[in-house]
Amino acid sequence: MRESDATAFLHDKFFATHGGLGGVPWTVACEPITGVPTLTIWELGEPKATLVTVAADQRGSDQVWSWAKCHIATAYHSCQQRLARENPPGARPPADGPGQPKGPGAGPYPGPGPRKGPKGERIHVVKKGDWLSKIAQTYYGDVSKWKTIYEVPENKRTIGPDPNRIEPGQELIIP
Repeated sequence: MRESDATAFLHDKFFATHGGLGGVPWTVACEPITGVPTLTIWELGEPKATLVTVAADQRGSDQVWSWAKCHIATAYHSCQQRLARENPPGARPPADGPGQPKGPGAGPYPGPGPRKGPKGERIHVVKKGDWLSKIAQTYYGDVSKWKTIYEVPENKRTIGPDPNRIEPGQELIIP
């Protein structure tokens, strides 16, 4: 049954995050005479209102976020454990402070330093288990600087459109 312009229902649009996923346009059913919204969500074209109230919709959103927070915390903890396993204490200085050398082979870092490119830039050869945030932590002491490495035009050509897919043996310029 399609609604027509002569239908007695008046409705206002609002955006609800139905189940907490994305903004979906819904209409609110209103009392025909007073224009006061009723407590149920109603879509144009439905013969009657759905049983989802605005409060239930908010509870659904809260439930999705409580579930997501748990998974985000688990992923963060797993990354911290992985970094601790791959970089045991003593293999690096405790903190990158001012005046401390940065990068492999600088100061107390074990192993050879990065190669130098033809223009004198540092070259990092990707090893198994590397990812851009980890490389940024090694050279800059800050995982959020991965984009600095990725934005170098030569690196973008080497890596491709997905910065999450780096392969062992790739040579990246460290600016």
